This record gives sequence, C-alpha cells and structure tokens, in this order.
Amino acid sequence: MLFAVVFLFIYNICFSFIPGTIRTRLIISVIGLLWFLKNKIPRPGVKIISGILACIFIAIIFSLINRYFDYWFFQYLVLNLLYVFGAFFIAKTLVRNRNISINDFLNLILVCILVHNIISLAALGISPLQTAMYYVQKLSNLELVHGMMVSKTRAVGLGDGNFFHGGAISGIGLILSLYLGKTGHISSTKCILSFLIILVSGMFIARTTICGFAGLYLLFNGSSRDRKRLLSITLKLFIVGAASMALFVVYASQYMNLGWAFEFVFAYLEKGELETASSNQLLTMYVLPDTLTSLFIGDSRMLNPDGSYYMHSDAGFIRHLFYWGVLGSLAYWLLQMYICKVAYEASGRDRNIRNLLVTLLIYMLVLNIKGFIDINYMFYMIAAFFSVKAVRNENRHSYQ
Repeated sequence: MLFAVVFLFIYNICFSFIPGTIRTRLIISVIGLLWFLKNKIPRPGVKIISGILACIFIAIIFSLINRYFDYWFFQYLVLNLLYVFGAFFIAKTLVRNRNISINDFLNLILVCILVHNIISLAALGISPLQTAMYYVQKLSNLELVHGMMVSKTRAVGLGDGNFFHGGAISGIGLILSLYLGKTGHISSTKCILSFLIILVSGMFIARTTICGFAGLYLLFNGSSRDRKRLLSITLKLFIVGAASMALFVVYASQYMNLGWAFEFVFAYLEKGELETASSNQLLTMYVLPDTLTSLFIGDSRMLNPDGSYYMHSDAGFIRHLFYWGVLGSLAYWLLQMYICKVAYEASGRDRNIRNLLVTLLIYMLVLNIKGFIDINYMFYMIAAFFSVKAVRNENRHSYQ
C-alpha cells in the first residue's frame, strides 16, 4: 500500500478513469491538506509553505506591473503549495507505528523508479503491455506518443514517467543508487545493477537521464570510508557498465530501434561529435530580453495564447527570465536552496543528507539548462520524513 502511494506521488499519473485532468499527486496532496486541517503541520512544513507564498506574492506584484496574468505559472506555484501537504501526509503514514530510517525511505523511492522503468522498457518489446499503458492514462502529445509506439524508438511511461520528466525521475534513481551504495545501505552489486537498469531504461524514456551522472559529485564529500566505497563502486560500474552496454547494444538492436536513445553515441562514432538534434536545437533557445523592464521583472508570461512556450524557448533558465526577470528568478532559485536548507535542518544537520540535497540541487540546475523543471517533491518528502519522525520521537519521550 505504501509503495503504491509513494509511486503515485512520484509519477503523478492522470488515469483515464478519473474525471478531467486530475492527477494522483494532487489527490494525495488534497487528502494531506484535509488531514492537516485537523492536525498541526510540523514547523519545517510551515517554513517551506511560507517560502512558496513569498514567491506567489512576487509573481502577483510583477503580473500587476506587467498587466498580464499567466494562469499556468500560478497554478504551478499553487500546486507546489499543495504538494507540501501531500509529502507530509506520506511521511505521517510511513513513520506511524514503523521503525523506518531515511535510507529505507530513499530505498523505497529507488524501488519505485526501478519498477516503473523496467515496466516501461518491457512494454517497448511487448505491444499489448505498451497498449495497456497507453490507454490506462490520459497523455498529452498523443500524436508523438502514438508515433513512439509505432516506431519503437521511445518507451511509454506512466504520468510524469514520460518525456523530459521521465528522464529527470530516472536521473534521481541514478543519484539515489549511488548515494545508498556510498552509505552502505545497499551492496555494491545492487547499486551497480540498479544504476545500469535505470540508466539503460531511462535512456529510452528521455536522454536527460544521463544528467543523473551528477550523482558522482558524491565522490567529493562525506567521510573517507564512504568516499572510498563509492570510488570502488564507480570503478566497477564503468568496467561492468561498458561491457554490459556493449552486449545490450548488440543484442537489443535485433528487437529495438536504438537510434534515438543512443543518438549521441552513434553521432560520436560516425562524426566524432557528441551531439543530438535536440541539443543543437537547444542552442537556438538561449535568447535574452531586449528591454531593461523585461530583464529585471520579466513579462509575466510562460506561455503564448496558443499554448506554445513564450519566446519559443524551452530552456528552464530562459523561461524563468522571461517570466519574472532576474529578480524573480533569483527569488525562485533562492527558494529551492531554502527548501534544501529546511530539509537539512530537519534531518538534524546530517552530513550525508546535506550532501544528497546539494547533489539533487546541482542536478536540478543542470536539468534547467535543457527545460523547465523542479524536483521539489523530493525535497518535500525528505524534509517531511525527518520532521514527522522528530515529532513522533518527541511525543514518545513525553509519554514516557
């Protein structure tokens, strides 16, 4: 049951049998909100909510100045507000009457990502399973998804397990496998196996999965023992990984179209350049505002009236810049750092958690070079876990 709740929170699925476009993360978050209307939310949750409200206030002020209201971005901020309650509700359910550690919780998240990616990759070769995944949910970009199914170039995931977001979640899986391997919570064999399965399957979902190599930042911090353990795992990973990838390409090429997932590899072998069509297109999306007003407070636009990206740029940093300028962008990224700080403090200033949070933050910044995304739900869940567990321990001591 807990696996299902965490899975649905991470993958944010819009099932075909649910009316409208309501997604599972929102459903869990609304339940969390109703729960905390009767129960006090821990202080770290209040801090995070306050930070999000501050950003909403800035967005409102800039929208009034620009005389334009972008519905999409406001609903994005409000949903983030609700997701805090969802994360705390999950933590409350998880911690209650269970002696579970943060590593157990992170391992549960890793298993969710593994299960999803294995199913997605399997569906690429099993047409009835892929068809079932297509019809069980409401997907945007239906023509693109249908084309993927016909050409067998990309795996169909569930909810946010598709496209760019799917690659982002896969990258989180890579980071978590390295972190859990480094701290010794999972064996080096499980770490390497998890990493390789998520890497290969994730590449068929979105090639941004490879950004999960940001997890190697963990090599440069932590105790000497942990760093040596991760270095040993990394060396084994590259040796085993190179051999495994070669075997996979030779074997899988008989059943799958590898041209898209490993486009940059084939480009390097053929031209000596690491590039893809989308990476070349990304370079054209880096445009800057042409007025001082737009530069400092933006134009309060994320989307054009026809639903396309404003200024036709998909790059996360540029979309923020055009929405609320340098000032709003600075406030937004400071909010992400503040959320990580709150989660770190909630952990009792655990050094391993600090290193994980910094790694995830760096990872999110790298992803925003390519597209607009956040992984706040991860930060919320980590902060919520420690907060709820601390309250539970305090109540136990008071009772004793």
